[in-house]
Amino acid sequence: MGLGTLGTGLVPPYDVIGIWSGVLLAIFRTLQGIGVGGEYGGAFTWVLEFSSRSKYRAFWTGWVQQGSPIALVLVNLSFYLLTSSLTRLDFLSWGWRIPFYIGAAIIVLGIVVRYKLMESPIFKEILERRAIERIPISGLLRNQWKTVILLAISWWYLIMFYYVITAFSINYIKLVNPSLPTYVGPLSIVIGGVLAIIGVFFGSIMGDKIGRRKTMFSSSIISAVLCYPYIILLSSGSTTLIILAQSLILFITYIGYGSVGAFFSEQFPTKHRFTGTGFSYHLAAPFSGGLAPIIASLFVYNYGSLGSTPYIALLTIIYCITSAIAIYLLKETVKIEISH
Repeated sequence: MGLGTLGTGLVPPYDVIGIWSGVLLAIFRTLQGIGVGGEYGGAFTWVLEFSSRSKYRAFWTGWVQQGSPIALVLVNLSFYLLTSSLTRLDFLSWGWRIPFYIGAAIIVLGIVVRYKLMESPIFKEILERRAIERIPISGLLRNQWKTVILLAISWWYLIMFYYVITAFSINYIKLVNPSLPTYVGPLSIVIGGVLAIIGVFFGSIMGDKIGRRKTMFSSSIISAVLCYPYIILLSSGSTTLIILAQSLILFITYIGYGSVGAFFSEQFPTKHRFTGTGFSYHLAAPFSGGLAPIIASLFVYNYGSLGSTPYIALLTIIYCITSAIAIYLLKETVKIEISH
């Protein structure tokens, strides 16, 4: 992650090395993806196994999830501060690189933390018994492939909204409302991100109180109901309504996000938990976070900014409903004992 982030900030511009700048960006982004792919499943697993005897496993794994909304706030706040304090030319030439340098520096702290951490007692036990599989992915897909697929679908409404909000909504807001100041989009996400932090906290508590499945199911259904009003409010031209739209959808979706860590990790035995959690978690990304903004942009291209509204709403509703179905088909894990 550190190499990918630093590399992105250092990549020479197109007018210096031509097409290779795009190639390098793709390589560095891939490195970041590999970093995230190995990070989230491990973080969930580690926290869950250390809190395996606690009644508040969703609460503790929910702290891992806080990285997402906190980052959402920080990245949009930095974008807002840079664009408002620099000229457009300065921002495009060198200002955009600053957050990547800061992100790379933070990685040093992450390396120190990881170096000092110890393996969980549960994992140490199966390590001592030599119960570790050489290629855990093969055993996982052989025995629990249905669970992996359902888990991936169960949260793709969350990752879909994350990327629709971060990769699509800012441009959409400006396209539909060209007279609005540029800062409205990032500002709406900063305020919505604060609500998302509260949503994760609330969702993790609810995950322990009423169950992970009920929390995520409720979040997906309410999100489906909000999809059309969300798109309408984004195109309203009102700064207040745009902020309301981002805040509502981020709060509701991140309530479900608060239970994801426990819900995923508890579906697998220890020998498959890291692999199962990470693989299920990231299997959703290409089909939701990667695909949804592209499809939404195609709707705008083919039907215009306002004409695309019902199609974008329908797209987001489909993601929410399919997630709700997958969540319903999965087992509740709130009361299970963490197996070795």
